[in-house]
Amino acid sequence: MIKVVAQFQTTLTAGISAAATTGVLESNTSADNDGATIPDGDYGIVIDERNSRREYAIITVSGFNFTFVLRGLSMLDGITEKASNKFAHRKGAEIKIVSHPIIARLVRAFNGEEAFAGVILLPDDRVISTNRQVVDKEYADSIIASGISSLAVSQNGSALEVNINSGYYSLNGVITYYAGASAQALVDDATNYIELTDGVLAINQVGFDNDSMPLGKAICASGVLTSLTDARAVLGWLDIKPSLGIGRDSAGIFVDLATDPALEFSSGKLRTKIKTAGGLVRDANGLSVDTGVTAGKIIVVATGDKLPVIDGSNLTNLPEQLNFIGATASDVLKLSADTERSQFEGLYTKVKEMRMDVKGTVRVKVDMKINGGAGNGRIYINGVAAGTAQTLTTDYQTFSEDFTVLVGDLVQVYIGGSADDTAYAKNFRLYYDLAEVAAGAVITD
Repeated sequence: MIKVVAQFQTTLTAGISAAATTGVLESNTSADNDGATIPDGDYGIVIDERNSRREYAIITVSGFNFTFVLRGLSMLDGITEKASNKFAHRKGAEIKIVSHPIIARLVRAFNGEEAFAGVILLPDDRVISTNRQVVDKEYADSIIASGISSLAVSQNGSALEVNINSGYYSLNGVITYYAGASAQALVDDATNYIELTDGVLAINQVGFDNDSMPLGKAICASGVLTSLTDARAVLGWLDIKPSLGIGRDSAGIFVDLATDPALEFSSGKLRTKIKTAGGLVRDANGLSVDTGVTAGKIIVVATGDKLPVIDGSNLTNLPEQLNFIGATASDVLKLSADTERSQFEGLYTKVKEMRMDVKGTVRVKVDMKINGGAGNGRIYINGVAAGTAQTLTTDYQTFSEDFTVLVGDLVQVYIGGSADDTAYAKNFRLYYDLAEVAAGAVITD
C-alpha cells in the first residue's frame, strides 16, 4: 500500500525527461523537528505543482533515489497513466508528497473497484455485534469451535499441545461417546495428523489412516504451532475390517473373498465354493459328479431316502446299477414332432428339437425336401453335427440314422437351402425299445 507522511517536500537534483523511469531527490528528511528521514517505500507525489507542467506520480523511494511506479496519473482516479500528463522537469523542480493518488485508490478499494494491498487488522478489543460488521479469523475460529464443539481440536495455551473436546459420533451406525483428551503433545517441525482409530486418539506425522476418524491437522515449525485446521468432515464413520471379509479400494467397498476360502464369485454371483475332492464340480451346465473321484463312496439321495451306495469308480454304469431304464434302437415309435417347418437362409438352421429322458441308442427319422435348387439336412445333438449331411430333393424323403444319447441330450434337425429356395422338414420321430435290468436273481430255491 502507498505510504503517507506529512509535509514532505524536496527538489530534483537533476532534470528528467518525460520518459524517465528514475530520479534523485535533493533530500529525504521529513518535516519533523528531529530531522527523521522518510521510510523507504511507495509514495504519491506531485512534481511542479505550481505551474502548467504539474504531474502526479507514484514512486518507490530508496534513500535519496526513486523509481517511477506510475507517471502522468489521471486527475480523476489517481491510477490511470496518461501520456498527455507526462512532462520533462528541470533540475530543482519541486517534489511534494500528496494525498491524491492515495485517497483515490482508497476510495476505489472501499467501493469494491480495487483490492486492498494488505489485510485489514481489527483491534484486540473489538466487539462484533451486528450482522453487517466485518469479522476476523479469530472471531470466525471461535464461532466454528463454539458452534460445533463435539470432538473439536484446540491449542493448549501456547504450548505445542492440543486439547480434544469430548463428544458423540456414529461408528458403523452405533452411537459412540469419546471422553476427550488434553495436553496431547505435537511433534515440532512437522505436520501432525490428529485422529481417532477404534475410539483411541492417535497423532502421526504421515497422514490420516484409512478407517480413522480425522479430527484436525496441526503444522508446527520452530517451536510454534503455526496452523491448526479442523478436519472433522462428518461425525460418522465406517470402520472396514479386512479380516472379516470386507475390503476397500479406490472403487469402493467390496467383499474380500481372499479372507473366506468357502466363497467365490462365479458369473458375477457370490457362490459357495465346490470342493472337487468331495466328488462335485461346477461348470457352465451346473453341478455334476466328478467321475474321476474314486476315493470312498458317493451316496445318491432321492425324496429323503438313501439309494444303494454306488462305487465312485463305476459311474459310467450308473443306470444299470440303480435299475434305471435303458434305450435300444428299434422301430417302436416313442416321440414324434410332425409339424412341417421350413427355412430359406442358405445356412443350416435348427427347425426341430427333442430332449432325451433316457440314455442308450435311439433311431431318428425325419422327412425332408427342397422346393428347387440345392438343399441339405442333418441331425445335430446338443448343437453339434452328429449325423450325415443329407442332400435334399424336390420330393419328401425319409432319412433314418441311429445315435447314442445321454439323459438330457437335445436331438435336433437342421436344414438349409439357397437364398432363392426353401427347405422343409416334418415327421421328426424317435424310435427305441426300453430294456430293464433284472430285478434280482434266485440264489436258493
